[in-house]
Amino acid sequence: GIVDDKRMIKTIILNEKQNKRFIAIVISSDKRVNTSQVLNILNESYISEGLKQISKHNLKLATEKEILKLGFPIGGIAPFGFNPDYPVIKFIDSDVEELKEGKIFTGAGNNVSTLEFSINSFKEITKDYHKIKLE
Repeated sequence: GIVDDKRMIKTIILNEKQNKRFIAIVISSDKRVNTSQVLNILNESYISEGLKQISKHNLKLATEKEILKLGFPIGGIAPFGFNPDYPVIKFIDSDVEELKEGKIFTGAGNNVSTLEFSINSFKEITKDYHKIKLE
């Protein structure tokens, strides 16, 4: 059957070069990540002591090579299981977080298959992710 786009979840990886960390954003596949919006959120709420304000040219989509370092091929990024050698701040879009029941489908760490979760299991996996609202 046809799966509603809101239930197909993708994970977008950004490279935040100023503080040498990656940003993972779990978002429904019908939405795009607006890097300016993410930049504002990071600078308002996720610059703790000892971290520098992030300038626009220091927040970019991760390259294929960087995504491979985190342990995934392009097109197969799972929302968890990142290589622990690299700092990753994880966010979940409120649209995904607010789904109530049923199933959710996401990348499986390769680019040929998808994983299927119940909403409750997915919420358990992503419970420590920061909730953000992306337009």
